[in-house]
Amino acid sequence: MIISLTGFMGSGKTSVGRKLSTLLSYDFLDLDDYIVESRGRSIPDIFATDGEPVFRQIECDCLREVIEEYEQNGRSVILSLGGGAVTTPECKKLVQERTECIYLKGTPQTLRSHLGGDQSGRPMLQGNNLELLLEKRSPIYESAAKCTVCIDGRSVLTIAQRIKDLLHL
Repeated sequence: MIISLTGFMGSGKTSVGRKLSTLLSYDFLDLDDYIVESRGRSIPDIFATDGEPVFRQIECDCLREVIEEYEQNGRSVILSLGGGAVTTPECKKLVQERTECIYLKGTPQTLRSHLGGDQSGRPMLQGNNLELLLEKRSPIYESAAKCTVCIDGRSVLTIAQRIKDLLHL
């Protein structure tokens, strides 16, 4: 089984994914980390040098690689997606058809508090308003996911347990 976590930056995809992988004894993979490791470049560097369209294609290629690898080896994984992964139609289709996708939904206040002050490593927030970007992406996250889990005021463990319960695992 491949469980993917989608949501805005700061929604806890990585921390919840790690906790969920521990609860279920599944592998854990952060797609952003996989991109950096497999392509040998940081995400801000790819954005700055090649632009968002090139990054999104790399992201989609990497997503396909990961899904195919886990489908072939038969192991289960929790996959933390990048905040913009499902905004690409091809990635969204892969996630919908080949994973159990969960949307980690938070208010702008919760997301901002999770992000903290340093957003230098967040290319999509450079010059963008968090609320406007969230407003644009939220319907995309909801349509990509099978389930939505509210993260506001909840611990990482509580969120991970909720996902486990929703998926009857």
